[in-house]
Amino acid sequence: MRRLTVVGLGNTYLTDDGVGIRVAKELKRRIRDCRVTIREVTGDSLDVIDAVGNADEAVIIDAVKNGAIHGGGVCTYPLYNSSLPAVLKNPAPGQSFSVHTINLQTALLLRKAAGRPVPNRITLFGVNAIDTETFHEGCTVELLKALPEIVLLALEFIRSRIPDLKLKAAKGQSSHDIRSSQRHTPRATLL
Repeated sequence: MRRLTVVGLGNTYLTDDGVGIRVAKELKRRIRDCRVTIREVTGDSLDVIDAVGNADEAVIIDAVKNGAIHGGGVCTYPLYNSSLPAVLKNPAPGQSFSVHTINLQTALLLRKAAGRPVPNRITLFGVNAIDTETFHEGCTVELLKALPEIVLLALEFIRSRIPDLKLKAAKGQSSHDIRSSQRHTPRATLL
């Protein structure tokens, strides 16, 4: 059985930086499939890589800054790399690094180098943030308006990886309705 882990990453106290957490919470409400694990992570890259565990594939949902797309727009990036950065292999005398400055690719490689399982494929599902610096518990108005479409895009991306994805029925929805909506949900396009 193929296993997929979805990690919503962010800090909900830094405005749009918490969008990954918000999308993950909504996905938890909608997905009912034992092949999909959904986690929320507020830590650093090492916490994210630990959260993906030994899944076959992982999707990390996080706020990104990409001037090429509008606020709330979505883009996907494959995360993979073939070798550890030189600073980790052969640090200069007196040179050190912090786990807080390790990016996701480096954290993945460190886990792999330690002999721990890593997913065969990891995709960053990036949501273009407008404000990730203001201390505020909640997203900007623009991102809140885009959130339903972002969740649909995330569902469609997950469905592209697990075509027979099982969803939970909404209140008042029959099992026939949910089977029908699983087959006929409009396809959204990743930007």
